[in-house]
Amino acid sequence: MPHRPRTFTRPIARLVLAALALVLTSACASVDSDIHLAPFWTQSATADDRIEREALGGAYLERRFEPTGELEVRALKPLVSWRQVGPEEEKVEFLAPLGYWRSKVDSTWGLMLPLLYWRTAPGDWSFEARGVEAPPEAPEREIDVLLLPGFIWSRNARGASKFGIFPIYGELDKFLTWDRVRFVLFPLYVSARRGKSVTHNVLFPVIGWTVGTKDGSPAKPGTSHWRVWPLVSRNAEAGKHSRWTVLWPIFHWNVDGLWKEPAQRRRAFAVLPLFGRTAQGTYRSYSFLWPFFGYAHDPRGRDPKTGKGGFWAWDGPWPFVRLQGGGQNPLATERTRVWPLYSHFEGNGIVADSYLWPFIHDRQEDTPGFRRASFYVLPFYQGWDMTRRADRPAATKESWRRLWPLWRYERKDDWRRTAVLSLDPLMRSSVIDFHYGWMWEIFAWESDGPVRRERSWLGLWRLESTGTETRRSFSGLWSDRTLETEAGQVRETSLLFGLIRWRSGIQELDPGMLRPAFPGPGWPREFAPPARDALPRVAPPSSMPGPSAPRPHSREPEDTARR
Repeated sequence: MPHRPRTFTRPIARLVLAALALVLTSACASVDSDIHLAPFWTQSATADDRIEREALGGAYLERRFEPTGELEVRALKPLVSWRQVGPEEEKVEFLAPLGYWRSKVDSTWGLMLPLLYWRTAPGDWSFEARGVEAPPEAPEREIDVLLLPGFIWSRNARGASKFGIFPIYGELDKFLTWDRVRFVLFPLYVSARRGKSVTHNVLFPVIGWTVGTKDGSPAKPGTSHWRVWPLVSRNAEAGKHSRWTVLWPIFHWNVDGLWKEPAQRRRAFAVLPLFGRTAQGTYRSYSFLWPFFGYAHDPRGRDPKTGKGGFWAWDGPWPFVRLQGGGQNPLATERTRVWPLYSHFEGNGIVADSYLWPFIHDRQEDTPGFRRASFYVLPFYQGWDMTRRADRPAATKESWRRLWPLWRYERKDDWRRTAVLSLDPLMRSSVIDFHYGWMWEIFAWESDGPVRRERSWLGLWRLESTGTETRRSFSGLWSDRTLETEAGQVRETSLLFGLIRWRSGIQELDPGMLRPAFPGPGWPREFAPPARDALPRVAPPSSMPGPSAPRPHSREPEDTARR
C-alpha cells in the first residue's frame, strides 16, 4: 500500500474546538445575571425586587425576594404550587382549583373537592381570640375532618365535637341549630337535642315527637310537638305559636305571636294550591293556585288625602311578574319584575336592575363600609368599581373589567394590570389566573406608579422598568436596557444570545463594545435605584407579581463588563 502523508487535521480541529470552548466559557454570563431563553428557560431580575425563574413557557415558576433570597413562589402549574401568602402563612394548591393546603402560624386547613376537608388548630385558639383563658379540659389541638360520602370527625373545646359514619351511626355536637344530633341507621332513628328538649324521629321524617323543654322547666299547657307525616302534625309553644298541618302540604292553620294583642297576631290559613290567606293587623295577603298568583296590601303609610302610599304587592304569574311599592319597610321600598325581560329592586342601600335575565345586570350598592357600582352583560362583559372607607385594611379603590374572552383589566389603588385574552369565564378567580393564565394570555402589562412590567405569551417578550432603568427582551435574539443617570441616558444592547453586546450614550461612561455574555442578555441582578416611593411588600397571585417594597441600590452601568 502506498504511504499516505501524515496530516494535522485532527490536532488542528481539536485546537480550534478547545479555543472555541475557551472563548465561550470566558463569554458566559454569570449565574446571577439575566438569562432569556423563553420558552425553555428564563431568569430575570424584576422591577419589584424579585428574582424570577421560568421554564416551559411559564408552566414552572419560581420567585424569590432578592434582598434576602426568601422563596415566595414555586409552582409547576396547574399541577401544584407553593406560595408564601403572608407572614407565617403559606399555601399549597394542587390540581387547581380542586385542592389546597394552607398553614398559618400553627393552624392548618385544606380541601380536596369533592371528597375531603380538614382543619387543625391549637385547642385554645378560640378562647385566646376572645381574650379569655382556656378551660383545663380544652384539647391540645382541635381537629375537623369531613370525608364524603359519609365520614365526619371533629374535636374541639367549644362543645362541638362530632363523629359520624353516615348512615350507620353518628353523634354531632353543635350541628346546624341543634346542640346535639344522633342518628342510627339513618333514617331509621334520629334524635336532636336543644337544651333539655329532645326530638325523636323514627323513619325520619315520618314519625316524630318532642319531650321536655329547652330550659328543663315543666311544659306549659298548650305546648305540643308531634307528627305522623304527611297525615297530621302539631307544633305548638304556649305563649308563642300554634300550628297545624293535615295531609301536608294541603291544609295549614298557623297563629304566630301569641304574646301579642289578638289583632296583632299573625294568622294564616291555606288549602294549597287553591287558596291561602294571611292577616296581621292591617296587613292582608292572598294566594290563588299557589305559588303562581298572590296579592298583598297594607294601608299603613297611606296619605289620608290622596289615598296613595300604602304597601301593595302582586305576584302573577310567578315567577314571571312581581310588582311591589309603597309601605314603611325601608328594606324593600320598590320592586318590579317582568321576568326575564326586566327586573328592578330598590331598598336597603341597593338599586338593582336586570334586563333579559340572566344576561344584563346593573347594580348600585351604598353601605356604611363601601360603595360599589357594577354592570354585567354575561358572559361577555363584566365590570365593577368599588370605593372603601379609608380606615379599612383593604385597598381603598378597586376596579375590574373583562371583555371575555379578549381582554381583562383590574386595579387596586395605584396598581393596575391588563391582559389580552382572558379565557376564564368566571367572575374573578386568582387561583385560575395564576395556574392557567400563562396558557392563554397573549400579552399582559401592569404598573404601580413608575414601576412597569410586561410579558407576552410563553414569556417570549419581557419588560421590567423601575422608572430609572428599563429592561426589554425578546427571547435570546434581542435585548436592551436603558438607564437614567445623573450624567444622562445610557443604553446597552444585546444580540444573538449575548454574543454581541454594546453600550451607547454619554462619553463619560465609555460607550463601545461589551464582553459577550452567552446565552444572554447577561444584565446584572441589581436594578438602578428605583424612582418610586416605598411600596408595601406583597406577593399577588397573578402570573406577573405586583409591587413590593424596594431595597436601596447604588450602582452605575456595567463598567466591569468591558472587553
